[in-house]
Amino acid sequence: MSSDWRPLHARDSVSPAEFDGPYDGVPEWLLPRLWEWCENLMPSIWGRTYGFDPMAIRAWRDMGLALHIAVPDAYVEEGHKLQGAWYEHIRGRPDHLLSVADYVLSHVLQRSNTGDQKSVAELGGMLSDAGSVWEVSSEGALWYLSRRVGDEARAAADSIMAGSDRAAEYMRRAWRSVYGREPHPADGYRDAIRAVEAAAIPVVSPLNTKATLGTIIADLRAAPHKWTVQLNHPSREAQVRAVADCLDLVWKGDLRHGTPDEATPVALTLQEAEAALHLSLTMVKWFRDGIVVRLE
Repeated sequence: MSSDWRPLHARDSVSPAEFDGPYDGVPEWLLPRLWEWCENLMPSIWGRTYGFDPMAIRAWRDMGLALHIAVPDAYVEEGHKLQGAWYEHIRGRPDHLLSVADYVLSHVLQRSNTGDQKSVAELGGMLSDAGSVWEVSSEGALWYLSRRVGDEARAAADSIMAGSDRAAEYMRRAWRSVYGREPHPADGYRDAIRAVEAAAIPVVSPLNTKATLGTIIADLRAAPHKWTVQLNHPSREAQVRAVADCLDLVWKGDLRHGTPDEATPVALTLQEAEAALHLSLTMVKWFRDGIVVRLE
């Protein structure tokens, strides 16, 4: 569908931004189509031999178990009603449908299957057409729902996460923790730091088997003449110190230690983890792509 097209009723009554979204949750125009996608990929409860398939019923119950979603299904002999009961539950709690879709992506589909790749592409197009804030991402062999970010920022992140090195692996984990359906800011922040360490250690401290981001910062500040940054700047050492300062922003923002100081927050916010993630992406690229270079 063309990104410039708007339905007739929305051309004059709402602005393009109001119509396009992004919309959080599951708007009413997305619910029936998204449910259909999920239901078609889950095993059908209706079997040919016994009227309904006990293994399929178990699969639906296992989904409820994994998602901690209770769907009325008191009697084994009424298992054939479970699929309909799920739909009635989703109609009352449409936000749970995102969790169901995320479960189907992560537990039902496998990335090596061509048919499943088509299903994933179908879901991605559906979410985009509906103006959803959610999109499909991947980590290793799994797909999952993640919060949509700008095209340029996502392209830059993908160029880092597509790598096969340890820094890319940490970044994929960090991205899922920050932008996934159930975000974990502290985990995302920590994996972003690990990604920077994995990229920077070979450049700054290749012989230090106990190197951390803290020791990397200290090494850069202690002897900035040993490195250069491939930017046009009158002071090479000032550039190296600026890189150390950027790393310090990430390093000191992590709440990895307990403290009796009541002015210190006890948990990271999602906004802090997101900021650290994107700064870390830049630092990983600089160290991995030879923008920061060791001279001796």
